[in-house]
Amino acid sequence: NNLGGVALKTKQYEQALNYYLLVDSLSRQHGLNASTANAYNNLGEVFEKLNEWNRALEYYNKAIPIYRQQNHVKGICNIYKNKADIYKKRKQFRRALQNYDSCVFLTDQTGDIHTRRDAYGNMAEIYYLLNEPAKAYEYLVLYKDLHEKIFSLERDEKIIALNLQYEKEKNQAEILAQRKEILEKDLKLKTRTNQRTIVLFTALGVILALVFVLLLLRQRARKRHLVARHRIEQLEEEKKLLAARFLVEGQEEERRRLAKELHDGLGVILS
Repeated sequence: NNLGGVALKTKQYEQALNYYLLVDSLSRQHGLNASTANAYNNLGEVFEKLNEWNRALEYYNKAIPIYRQQNHVKGICNIYKNKADIYKKRKQFRRALQNYDSCVFLTDQTGDIHTRRDAYGNMAEIYYLLNEPAKAYEYLVLYKDLHEKIFSLERDEKIIALNLQYEKEKNQAEILAQRKEILEKDLKLKTRTNQRTIVLFTALGVILALVFVLLLLRQRARKRHLVARHRIEQLEEEKKLLAARFLVEGQEEERRRLAKELHDGLGVILS
């Protein structure tokens, strides 16, 4: 049935006929009366598009008793409108008026003001063609009043829809603004946290660098101290060695002096 609708809208009428005939066959096979009536209605529309009006009327008439059995008022109303359109095209104006009148009567139950408005417009046109200006004017006024009512209703519906859309978008804008504010707060908090983290790590890095420098200076001072101490010890050793050498040299000198004095003094005495 859906494929038939697509084919009908795309003007592939032969294909639409095949689909709707298949729907008719399957519906009657399984006892689906509502689907059968819809298939007859759709077949009537296809034949109407093909200008095979007798075939179209045949299927419309077959659909009416099934719709009545199902108490499908909207379907019956649609059938009367379609039949009236065909009679209007065939210039069978009185029969067209009868079907439009039946359609208008049923719209009181269905509440389909669009179909009633179209029926009023067609009836006004037919009465004009039948040279009945009073009736034509009467239905033209009905058509005009209903058209303005429909326009007003549609305008009000659009206004309501726009208001709802505006409120929805306004709420969404408020929600987005709140989200933006929350994100900005989170960003500021994260920025502050990051700044504190950077400051903390920078301070920690500076402290570690100072500790490293202090340790390095201490190590160098200790090393210089050890070198100086080693140098002092070395100088002390050299001093001791020098003192010992001076002592030995003094002793040697003293021995030489004593030897010379002994040699010279005793030698003179002995001589």
